[in-house]
Amino acid sequence: MRFGKLLALLSGIFNPYARRKIHRLLKKYQPDVVHIHNLYPLISPSVLSPCRRAGVPVVMTVHNYRLVCPNGLHQVKGKICERCCGGREYWCFLNNCMGSRAKSLGYFLRNWSARLLGAYRKNVTVYACLTQFQKNRLIMEGFPAERIRVIPNMIPTVPTEISEGKYIGFAGRLNHEKGIKTLIECAKQTPEIPYKAAGSGSNLSELAAEVPANFQFLGQLRPEQMKDFYRNCRFLVLPSEWFEGLPMVLLEAMAHGKPLIASQLGGIPEIVEEGKTGLLFEPGKSKKLAEKIKALWENPDACRSMGQAGRQKARKEYSYQRHYERLSQVYEEAISLGSGGIRIRAKENTNKRKIIQSITEENWAHSSKSISPNAILGVRFNLTNADQAVQMVLQWRQQGRKEMVMFAPPHSVLIARRDQRMRAALAKAALVLPDGAGIILAAKILGYNHLGRVTGPNFMLELCDKGRQADLKHYFYGGAPGVAKKLIDVLSNKYPGLHVAGHFCPPFRELTASEDKQVIQTINHAQPDVLWIGLGAPKQEKWMLDHFETIQATAMLGVGAAFDFHSGQVKWAPPLVRSLGLEWAWRLGHQPRRMVKRNLDSPRFIYHVLQQRISARNIS
Repeated sequence: MRFGKLLALLSGIFNPYARRKIHRLLKKYQPDVVHIHNLYPLISPSVLSPCRRAGVPVVMTVHNYRLVCPNGLHQVKGKICERCCGGREYWCFLNNCMGSRAKSLGYFLRNWSARLLGAYRKNVTVYACLTQFQKNRLIMEGFPAERIRVIPNMIPTVPTEISEGKYIGFAGRLNHEKGIKTLIECAKQTPEIPYKAAGSGSNLSELAAEVPANFQFLGQLRPEQMKDFYRNCRFLVLPSEWFEGLPMVLLEAMAHGKPLIASQLGGIPEIVEEGKTGLLFEPGKSKKLAEKIKALWENPDACRSMGQAGRQKARKEYSYQRHYERLSQVYEEAISLGSGGIRIRAKENTNKRKIIQSITEENWAHSSKSISPNAILGVRFNLTNADQAVQMVLQWRQQGRKEMVMFAPPHSVLIARRDQRMRAALAKAALVLPDGAGIILAAKILGYNHLGRVTGPNFMLELCDKGRQADLKHYFYGGAPGVAKKLIDVLSNKYPGLHVAGHFCPPFRELTASEDKQVIQTINHAQPDVLWIGLGAPKQEKWMLDHFETIQATAMLGVGAAFDFHSGQVKWAPPLVRSLGLEWAWRLGHQPRRMVKRNLDSPRFIYHVLQQRISARNIS
């Protein structure tokens, strides 16, 4: 390793010059708040502790995933990588993520030392993430949810008339992680549609040999040329295959009144609202992307409608004024909390301490005041009981809202740690209820002593019973052939007057697009208030996420084994066994093949919970 590279490595870990410099600046200007961005490679986190000692709060804009991933991208060699999560930064070196052992070692040491010393957790007052997805990643790694806010990027208003567009546009790096090859495959499948790509990349010559006649590379365009590019495209496609932060190309296209088709990955679904500002698709699936491209290309009215909705969203959510409002609020919170956050502030000056109520995700904001979120490995649970949850469902129907309710045992939480769509589903749910003795044990370890267990099978009985007075209409989707019908018979006998709107047992395969559309039409035609879904985790949660916008039911509830228990397909544990929290042992004895893997997950789950507990102590 050359001396210059060694110096860069060491300065990324600790830079005494930068530390002395920030100390002088703090003394000279006495700021109310310090706003930092990326401190690597030269400044290093060594500038943070002087701010805390000087009593100056620090706001950090989190532009990427560098706080939890050494290379900041969760992406290696064109593929998503999450091996470094959970304090395993050494994978950056073992996997040679940077293409150089020396450089990979340096990146590993930077993150490892920062985490070990609590450089960010102890000294940053408020973290400003670009997306909710980024925020969830930090929470999963033990960063304090109450000190993380979301401040998206901003975009200027574009005074332009919206044209119909002559081609499909792509803007960005022409690299694998941007999904450019997927888009080229789409162009081959839709030869009648012209495509144009703005940008450059290291493998441009390789890509040029693959493109069909209807695909054109424009190269790197200047800002004025990019305006014309957006103005003349019909819609923009971003088929990314990595966890994008907040792609500016999406905001720019929206500002120009253009609809979007993009991957359902990372923070993109927060920008692209399915059916409203654009369309989403599963990354890497060129055939499905081509179908959506062709359908939207042939529907100018939908393009115009989505483009207008996108432009309105850009003006409302991503304007300079909105960004200023959000940033000002974060500065005020940081100043009120003090250096290092609310716990450090409480030690330094209790008399001046101002308690700030946690600002939670938007999907929790409209919940009842009796509900409070509690994070276990990044999954936010609701502090409630079955009676309160039933009342919320009834209120939703009165208010004309539609929401999702999910019941999460430890197995589901562990799935969410590695499955982005599962995380997205749990984050979008209005209620995530603790289902499983392991969740209650984890809650006690983390100090959530009032978190009570609410299981899917029990809640189904509660809502079927108490929903009769309000004449709730129930629809049952899931189970093996005949199970839903048996379930309806049992519930109807148990609760006379139960209003059943219908049922459907899907085949054990993925439905075709036409079959899925027919199922949605059938469910909506029945006009149910409650849609019970028994597909098992994570299939049912992903199904709910994918169909949330199109299903018209008030509440969608994923209840898994409730279909089998109440239909008599599988023997339910006796009440005494359930009350003792030993249902897992009962199910293991009756369904060993199915349950042994889930039960083997339990030690791993508790291990991660203990890590979260240790991280929380380090913060304080």
